[in-house]
Amino acid sequence: MAALWAPERGAREAFLAHRGSRGRLVTSMPDRDKDVSGTHWHESGGMFANAPAMAYDATGAVVVTVLGTDGRLHVRRQLFPAAGSPLGPWLS
Repeated sequence: MAALWAPERGAREAFLAHRGSRGRLVTSMPDRDKDVSGTHWHESGGMFANAPAMAYDATGAVVVTVLGTDGRLHVRRQLFPAAGSPLGPWLS
């Protein structure tokens, strides 16, 4: 499990990621609407080994990385550095 606090949302929300039961990345990103809270899980990508990692890049966008079963590092980055912005395509 990886978690990052979403500072623009106060103490109530975080970006979350974990390895799902099928071995794929499962993420929960805060909604754009500040009145909507809770987790909204989305599964994506191929199989990977171990737990995902999350960090903010220099622009403030969330970056999620996983080590694939192919031995390569796979990366997804938010399209824009804001709560509610979806993750972009996989890069490896």
